[in-house]
Amino acid sequence: MILIENCFNCWFKDLILLFIGVVGGIFGSLVVILKIIPKWFPPKISISPSIAYQVEHNSNRYRIKIKNETKHIVRNVSAELQFLFDKPGTFKIIAKTIPLVKSEILALSKFDINDNNFNYTYRFLVSHNREYDDIMDLFANHPNNNPRLRFRISATNALSNHSEIFEQEYTLNDLENGDFIVGPEFDID
Repeated sequence: MILIENCFNCWFKDLILLFIGVVGGIFGSLVVILKIIPKWFPPKISISPSIAYQVEHNSNRYRIKIKNETKHIVRNVSAELQFLFDKPGTFKIIAKTIPLVKSEILALSKFDINDNNFNYTYRFLVSHNREYDDIMDLFANHPNNNPRLRFRISATNALSNHSEIFEQEYTLNDLENGDFIVGPEFDID
């Protein structure tokens, strides 16, 4: 009887150790899945290399086009546009925020070459507010101070919940008269 009881204690200890090992393995796998694998699915947003502008209602209207290159929906898309120039005689950079008509969009569809509505693209429109200087006037007011525009986008891949920030800088030469053509290209017509 003592021999059977000792054998049961050995078997029970082994069962507990096996259970702890399995739970530890599952926990370790979850850590890998939740921390490492999402980095394999980052969002990828392309930003137009130029800014399109057209004269509407006696002033310039500026547009910046983006495209979701990811095979998944991206969400929480947030954008900002800033005018930057160097402060003369210092190493400081002055930044002035230029408002966008709509700086946040809830979601951008996944890239699908067969999507004839091109829901994976979006055009941000610079605000048509008279309080702010025209972008061309800003460049004209700071010609020797390395003037530039910086457009930044933050987006989250809906599958992996991984976020990235994308950035594009523009100079005066990157402003093109016209509007973006419909489709996945960044051509301005």
